[in-house]
Amino acid sequence: MTSQSRTLIRGQKIHCDKQYNYSFWRPLNWNRLDLESQHGVIYYPETDLRTGFYVSVVDLGDRLDEGITTEDLSSLYDGILEGFAQLPEFVLLAEAKINLEKAIGFDLLITFALEGAPCKRRMRLLYLANRQYTIYGQGVPPEDYDVFQNIFDYMYLTFTFRDLTLDMGVVPMPDFSPSTI
Repeated sequence: MTSQSRTLIRGQKIHCDKQYNYSFWRPLNWNRLDLESQHGVIYYPETDLRTGFYVSVVDLGDRLDEGITTEDLSSLYDGILEGFAQLPEFVLLAEAKINLEKAIGFDLLITFALEGAPCKRRMRLLYLANRQYTIYGQGVPPEDYDVFQNIFDYMYLTFTFRDLTLDMGVVPMPDFSPSTI
């Protein structure tokens, strides 16, 4: 199978998460798996879900009066690197501070061993108020990251903290939950 046939997209669809207020465009023909241990989703192109696009959200709780601020980034960054340094064969290839709409955070390109196999990941950690959004494209082996990099980047570039369907003029469906009178 050629890399060109592997990256063929057969349409797009919006992934919209109303609970945590984010959405992005994703390939229609990719598989979806909802995370069990935390709130989030994985979209993956083939059978190995270690190569895919991941989004997870963690609510950091009320212990932060004002949420994460730019003053917190240095400490967060140090803690993130300390955690990554414990990964087998960890290498930091690139790093940058980022802003997306009202969110702040980091963009990190890393390699490490995942379950004994080489892995390449571009991870964006975004902080908005008291929430951490972890967004990344990952390939196992690293060559798979390179094959799907443009698709991962597109999914991230369309990531927004609003409902993209509303931007398109799609009227929200009414709530059909049973009501008590």
